[in-house]
Amino acid sequence: MVFGEKMYKLRKEKGLSQEALAEQIGTTRQAISKWENNQGFPETEKLMLIANIFNVSVDYLLKENEALKDEPNESYYVSREKAESWILHERNTVNKLGLGTAILICAGIPFLIFKEQYAIRIISVISFILIGIIIIFRLCITDSDYEFRKLKQQPLLFDRNYIDELSIRYNGLRKKYLNMMIPLPIIFILGASMIVVSKYYELSLNDDIIPVFLFLIAFSIYMFLYGSVMKEAYELLIRNDEYISKWSTRLRMKFDAWLNFSKKER
Repeated sequence: MVFGEKMYKLRKEKGLSQEALAEQIGTTRQAISKWENNQGFPETEKLMLIANIFNVSVDYLLKENEALKDEPNESYYVSREKAESWILHERNTVNKLGLGTAILICAGIPFLIFKEQYAIRIISVISFILIGIIIIFRLCITDSDYEFRKLKQQPLLFDRNYIDELSIRYNGLRKKYLNMMIPLPIIFILGASMIVVSKYYELSLNDDIIPVFLFLIAFSIYMFLYGSVMKEAYELLIRNDEYISKWSTRLRMKFDAWLNFSKKER
């Protein structure tokens, strides 16, 4: 990390606002903002004050990428590249998962269409099932989720300008992701209504309708998965405090801490 990133990270960990830090070292909030955005360095006297406030060395502040021995593990700094890689990873993952799931559901379409062509019927169904399973299986064995586990386990720190930029981008995409989740419940409600009506009035559903419904279900499931996964991927970064406060996240973090402690004891 460079000076500005280190200063931002240390200030956040100590729970200081830019105004509060500026008051302690006798400068302005604008100066703090410039330093954190790597638009200059403080004077030697103020640099020493900053080092004393955060209980670190001046060398640590100035030397790029130097690690702090006793640096707390409570927060995890996420660079722009890491955040963008996470979003891309989730997009690729849900594309493969959604496609594999949709193909498995669509296996019922040739089964219903080729009723009199037994060989084509069996070959088509088996092909759909095999393709869907292969896509999902390959996703499971090639997924590199391990490199993003810290994003799900620890409070995150970002460059202030980047997180503002990411929030603006997500605000433009959030409605799209929510809209992608709407067709699935509509399709299920419509399908259930048709089944109830046909049973009540003793009607038989047209054989051409069911394959169409299977395709719509497969497509809406893909849309639902994509919208929900991408929405959560952005919110993990932007609304990290809310994500960390979830009981499931806290429980996992406690388990990981206990696991690391057990390893050290051994």
